[in-house]
Amino acid sequence: MKQAARDDAILPTIAVFYAVLWAAKFLIAGNLDLFYDEATYWQASLRPAFGYIQSPPMTPLLIRAGTIVFGDALFGVRIVHLLIAAALPFAIYLLAQPLVGRRDAILAAGVSLVMPLTGVMGEAYMDPPMILFTVLALAAFERARRTDSLAMWLMVGLFCALGLATHYRFAPFGLGLLAYLLITRKGRSLWSAKGLWIAAGIAALGAAPLIIFNAGAEMASFQFQVMDRNPWTFQAKGVRFPLEQILVVTPFLFVALMGVMVHGVRRARAGDDGAALLVIVSIVYIGFYAVLAPFSDLRRMHVHWPAAGYIPLFVLLPGVLRRFAVTRVRRVLRWLVPASGALVVFGGVYYLAAAAWPTALFPDFLYRYVRHDLVKWSRLEAPLKRYLEESFDGRKENVILAASNYQVGSELDFILKPPGGVYMLNHPKNRKEGIDKQYVIWGLDEDSMRTKRAGAGALIVVEDKNFWFESAAEVAWRGGLCGVFDNLRQLGALELPGGQKNFLIYAGRVRGGGELDERPRGPGNCPTLPSAYLTRPKRGGALKGVVDINGWALDDAVGVSKVEAVGDGKAIATAFYGNKDPRVLRLMPGSTDPNHPWVNFIYEWDTATVAEGKHKVEIRVHSADGEIRDFGRRTVFIVHP
Repeated sequence: MKQAARDDAILPTIAVFYAVLWAAKFLIAGNLDLFYDEATYWQASLRPAFGYIQSPPMTPLLIRAGTIVFGDALFGVRIVHLLIAAALPFAIYLLAQPLVGRRDAILAAGVSLVMPLTGVMGEAYMDPPMILFTVLALAAFERARRTDSLAMWLMVGLFCALGLATHYRFAPFGLGLLAYLLITRKGRSLWSAKGLWIAAGIAALGAAPLIIFNAGAEMASFQFQVMDRNPWTFQAKGVRFPLEQILVVTPFLFVALMGVMVHGVRRARAGDDGAALLVIVSIVYIGFYAVLAPFSDLRRMHVHWPAAGYIPLFVLLPGVLRRFAVTRVRRVLRWLVPASGALVVFGGVYYLAAAAWPTALFPDFLYRYVRHDLVKWSRLEAPLKRYLEESFDGRKENVILAASNYQVGSELDFILKPPGGVYMLNHPKNRKEGIDKQYVIWGLDEDSMRTKRAGAGALIVVEDKNFWFESAAEVAWRGGLCGVFDNLRQLGALELPGGQKNFLIYAGRVRGGGELDERPRGPGNCPTLPSAYLTRPKRGGALKGVVDINGWALDDAVGVSKVEAVGDGKAIATAFYGNKDPRVLRLMPGSTDPNHPWVNFIYEWDTATVAEGKHKVEIRVHSADGEIRDFGRRTVFIVHP
């Protein structure tokens, strides 16, 4: 009785936690710039189709619904997904209530608020609807298996169809239900139920849009999602999957849920069919990704993918923790399960808030830790509009916007909304990540640009990443831009808060159809290939002690006489110039600098001589004819021990 009273006292706390959490998330949603995935789905929402390279149609459709009602802005893009994510605890209650009663069902719903994978959720991404449809389908299936109600079977089919129309990653849930139907006595008895087959038929309709899309696109989406993006060979790094899950679920909650899984298996073996359904779906769902991890593309297999697999275990968690807490020490441990999760969730929400309001909530030094796709893309809007106004004699009607890769292009498309969209250039990243075919379908690829907009003025935005010169493909691509555009000239560079994102802005004119100009390129005949390159320090880096300022410098006309390291606009010292670096000429065969291959420079900088905090570092190149030019300006952060 005492324990029941304690549990009842928690219920108002869950309600308050829910209200505060979602008030914060709704506020952030209207101020946090889009993730590039969200921006890409927003682009898709403008072009309704049966499917897309990156997903089935559901996510873009939901975004479209939000922008139609609430406007084509941040809040409109996210509102439907926010509402769906906010409904998840109620769906968990529907799943749990027939199995464990009202009180434990509310507690189970509360667990979703303190597991970071679900507690921070709400972006315009496929996970909120996919997870909600998974829980609702499981809730309907749980009732249908007991009652054989046609209405419940219809609901199973409907929610499974919606899930399949959301993403390929709904498939593990279907495998979980299939495992239940094959393994358990009750499950095997359901094969004769007409409702099961009706549900299966309805569910199959959810895959129809994507099948139609793939059939008309040479199986491009399936090829990318299943084949191209995964090596299908063993990778030792994949075995870190359990450790990653422990961290993102939070250690105390993860251990508790694994205990619930063991407890559920025991109950299932003792004849509890409800527990059998929950643990089988959970084991298959999580196990699917555990088995896949060592053979998949680790750069794209995200730690949040198994999130829905933990939710069936939420149902049994309150009862297991109640039986566990028989001593004072165990009661303390039990409280650490939700408390540690709540702390991480609020930390995650604060992190998102800091990305939304960086100057108010994050000092510059800490802002560099913000994920690269959470930076304030909107800071590019005003300067890019100014470049458009000033660089084409006011004739914007025949000016296009082109971006180096889809991540940059989708963000620029959202913040600028140019009438013709943003063209994606043939950057290696677009091909590597399989998104290039989508822009071909939309007519926003480089070839379409050259065919449809030959002679048009172009504002070109190129992401200037750390260490880009280490990639031969990147160097070749940058040199190739001079064959795509005529009269190229650099207008400037733009840096976003934190210093890690930098963009080079060029103006030019789209070269017409026919053969590209593919002659060898170098800094002397192609402005997208720099005359100097600063390898280190990297953009946005934290520096302490003695660090190298190094790279290479050229002058294709007369050569370089001196390179200076520059801090905050003032020369720090003269670097040693003349180290051998043959790769520069190998990667830029059009370069004619007379000093090749002795074009590398280095200076050892003692950062103890500089005040702690944010600084600007660059290099000053002195040519043999007396010309002086600055290169590689970037933000760094000095840290004193």
